[in-house]
Amino acid sequence: MTPKEYLKQTDAMKKHINSLEVDLEEMRALSCSVSAVRYGEERINSGTKNTEAPFIRSLERIAEMESKIEQAKQGLLNLKLTISELIDTLDDVDERAVLRARYVNGKSWSVIAKQMCYSQSTVHRIHANALKHFPTLN
Repeated sequence: MTPKEYLKQTDAMKKHINSLEVDLEEMRALSCSVSAVRYGEERINSGTKNTEAPFIRSLERIAEMESKIEQAKQGLLNLKLTISELIDTLDDVDERAVLRARYVNGKSWSVIAKQMCYSQSTVHRIHANALKHFPTLN
């Protein structure tokens, strides 16, 4: 895995968390809706009747999804801390600032350039040098 691929893991994790949160909102919306009665189907009585309210299973799924989101957020936080520690090993202050702004704080190139008072091309050059100096990953 290249340094850039390693650093970009945060973006993938953020997208995954956002996707899970959208799924959770859909589950919550569906849990509040009323299911329709099916008059056209033949009713078959079995010996074991489920006496549990239908929304209970929805609430269980919502709780599972919330737990999954929390675990993903904790994983993202741990990854950001690890990346931040690796960034701190770089000697150049500008290289550390660019990598931290881009991969830990998720800022765009234009925002980074503006904050550092550099052109975007200079920021990209600093970024390229930072990737060359980034610690090798096993």
